[in-house]
This record gives sequence, structure tokens and C-alpha cells, in this order.
Amino acid sequence: MKHDPFVRKSSHAMELTADAEAPQWIQLLPSGTFQGRDGRGPYTLGEPEAVIAATRSWFGGADMPMDYDHQLEKAAANGQPAPASGWIKELAARSDGLWARVDWTERAAAAVASREYRYVSPVFYHDRQGRISRLESVALTNLPNLELRALSSAHAALAAKEFTMDLLKAMCAALGLPPDSDETAVDAGLRAVLAERDSARAALVEAGKALNAASTSPGDLIKAAQSAALAATPDPSRFVPMDVYAAASKELSEVKAAQAASRATALVEEARGAGKVTPAMEDWAKSYASADPEGFKAWVSLAPDQRPGGEGKSAASAQPPKSGMGLTEEEKAICAACGISEEDFKKAGA
Repeated sequence: MKHDPFVRKSSHAMELTADAEAPQWIQLLPSGTFQGRDGRGPYTLGEPEAVIAATRSWFGGADMPMDYDHQLEKAAANGQPAPASGWIKELAARSDGLWARVDWTERAAAAVASREYRYVSPVFYHDRQGRISRLESVALTNLPNLELRALSSAHAALAAKEFTMDLLKAMCAALGLPPDSDETAVDAGLRAVLAERDSARAALVEAGKALNAASTSPGDLIKAAQSAALAATPDPSRFVPMDVYAAASKELSEVKAAQAASRATALVEEARGAGKVTPAMEDWAKSYASADPEGFKAWVSLAPDQRPGGEGKSAASAQPPKSGMGLTEEEKAICAACGISEEDFKKAGA
């Protein structure tokens, strides 16, 4: 399931009934707008039927899992087993929220009946306005509203080795904001960049009209400007001063540079998600992808999956291109990480 950068995954705890037996039906989410016990939210269950449909579509014919204390979310990181506490067999929208029919395991049923576990905590996706889109799992827990990782067991194959990146900090760095800026500041920064882009585009359009250029491409604008410069008596209704054109060209260059950087970042992110680029290789990968996108794609197609258990071509067939110093970028990253000089590394290799 693909999400934009502002999609989040959260949980909310509901208390189980105090019956002598584990209940067959449990309430997962209340109707309307609500907040977690720790203050996170608000979240909104606006269309429970749509949430049910999206959840069923995601799981297909499989049952939605229940676990203990969100271990399904943590298994990739802590390496511990994630036994099921039950399986969601049916979802239903009621006047007071979204309910689920549970097929408990024997161990979980006993734990619930004896009140060893008192709460259930569903993991759900929501947009930045807090509108819930679908469910992912449900946990038995005694600690409501756990801080969850944006990673699920459904993606454990991609998380056999943990590669972390603080997206918010990366965006702050790209926008020139302080690293501790919150989402509101990042959102404002992104909107400012988009506004500048739109302004640059508008300036190019106006420049094209003024120069009577065939299009707003740099080539056509330059040709039109040259024609205007050669004209004995420039027509002020058709041409603009050179400083206006220079400003438009500068803005165009900035837009193209931003687009190239965005494409390079996307290529590196894709390669990183496939296990082809490690955190130590990111700076090299971004430089390579910016300078030669096609060459970088070719390298990625040959590069091995570097995660534990990854499959692919041999590492020898996909070494990063050699630098002028005789070491690959990955070898340089190893030197930096281990605190040894590149000369010592080459001597050891020899």
C-alpha cells in the first residue's frame, strides 16, 4: 500500500469487558472523533464501512492477526517471535463504532478471562488530518497507545536488516530548516518551494510571450532573446529587458536543479528499499544518481541485495564505480565508519 509522506500509523486502546470468558465480539474503534489515552490524535472514524472494505481488500482471503503487545510491529527489530493471540474473522460497523469477531487462541482466551490482559489496541493507518483509512492488526496489551514503528510484519522481508532514515529531519535539511522543526514548519516550507516553482513557471510563460518564443524551453527563449538583441529597433510590445530574461533563466535553472535532485532522491530511496544501497552509501548514491541517472539505474540492476538473506547477483558484478583514489565509494564509507585511512585500507587490501 503506497502512502504519501504525511500518512501515519497509530493505535488506540479499548478496554475488554470483565466477563468470565473472552468475548467473541470486541470493539476496536469508537465512532466519530476520538483521542488516545496519551493525548495523540484526534482521529476520526468517519466511514467505518469504507475502512472495513479497505481492510478486507488489503488482507484478501487472510484473517487479520491479533498478537501480544504489538510484537508483530517489533519483530523485525528485536528478533523475537510474534505468536498470534487470535484471528479477526469478521468486521462490523455499529452505531458506536467498529467491532470485530475474534477467534481466540486457547492461551489468549485464558489470559483475557483471567484479566491478565485488559485492553485491545488496533493498529490503523490515517492521514495527517487523523482520518482512519484501514486496519492492520490488533494487539492484546496493558499499555494503551504504544509508540509504534512505521513498519509491519507484512513488510518484514524488507526489514530483515533495519535501515533507518528520519524523513522529517531529511526534509528539514533539504528545506534549510532547523533539524528539530515540526511537521507544520516542514509543510510551510514545502508550500513555499511549490509557490516559488509556480512563480518561476509563470515568469517563464510571461517571458515567452514577451519574446514571442515558440515555447518556454530554454533553447526557444534564448533564440528569441538573440533575435531581439539583433533587431535594430526592438519592439517593446514583444521583447523584455535582459535582466528580466536573466531572472527567468535563473529561476528555470533552479527549478531544473530541484527536479533533478528530487529524481535522484527518488532513485536512491527505491534502491535503498530494495536493499541495494546501505546508509553508508547514501551520499555516494545521491551524487551518482544526480550526475548519471541512467548509469545509476544500471548499477542498481546489477547490485546485490545487501540485507541478511538477500538474493541477487554476486557482489563482484555490482561494485560501485571506482573513484579517482582507487577505492569504491562503499570502501570509502567503510574507512570512514571504521576510522582508518584510505591508504591503510589499500595497503591491507594489497
